[in-house]
Amino acid sequence: MKQAILCGKLLNTVKKRVDTDQVILVEGDRIQAVERREAIEIPEDYEIVDCSDRFVTPGLIDAICTLPLTP
Repeated sequence: MKQAILCGKLLNTVKKRVDTDQVILVEGDRIQAVERREAIEIPEDYEIVDCSDRFVTPGLIDAICTLPLTP
């Protein structure tokens, strides 16, 4: 699956800032590119996911794990 995620605000953990109007290109389960919206051409075969009204944190996963406790 190929997706272009339009981001209103994007947490940039590398540069330690919040960027606006970004596009994340995702192919399968991998991020291929992150660029400003006006600096990137979205390929025609990518599905557009509009998150322009949201705060996006690419690459973060839900890492919580609950283990059963036995007495």
